[in-house]
Amino acid sequence: QLRAFFYEINRLHGTAPSLLIETSQPVEVAGITFPEGTSFYLALRMLGTLPGSGIPNGPNGESPATFCSQRWLVRQEEDHKNNINTKWTVIKPSAKIGVKMSSGFGTGVRICPGQDLAELEVVYCLACLLKNFDMNIPQDHPPVEWISSFTQSPDKDIKVCLKPRL
Repeated sequence: QLRAFFYEINRLHGTAPSLLIETSQPVEVAGITFPEGTSFYLALRMLGTLPGSGIPNGPNGESPATFCSQRWLVRQEEDHKNNINTKWTVIKPSAKIGVKMSSGFGTGVRICPGQDLAELEVVYCLACLLKNFDMNIPQDHPPVEWISSFTQSPDKDIKVCLKPRL
């Protein structure tokens, strides 16, 4: 379930906030023809919140514009001689399931070869932190805004208090 949380965070606040692409031939968009060599700036976060982006709704109908990590979970029930066991499976956002947006790791032939390792490391680190520490943000912490340039980052340091679990 941490993996689903990772997918949702990466979808809404990935490291790459935008993508600059250029047409290799004339392209028509909404009735307007753009010549070869036209540059387009795509806001990736926005693409992942639009209807038709292939992002599944959450279990209670949460739209793609809403944070809901449960959208990447599928419930499976197994019947072992009437002892029903519920298991959750994580769906990886990809073109294979109809998701028509790029992750922070790219897509297609230019996908990051280290994606699976990075994903594993993030989920493992999160699991270790959650298992061993109680975490909170100080009450007087100022609100955090996002700065988008080549990468996306918070506008100030985020202070997190870690208290070891006994």
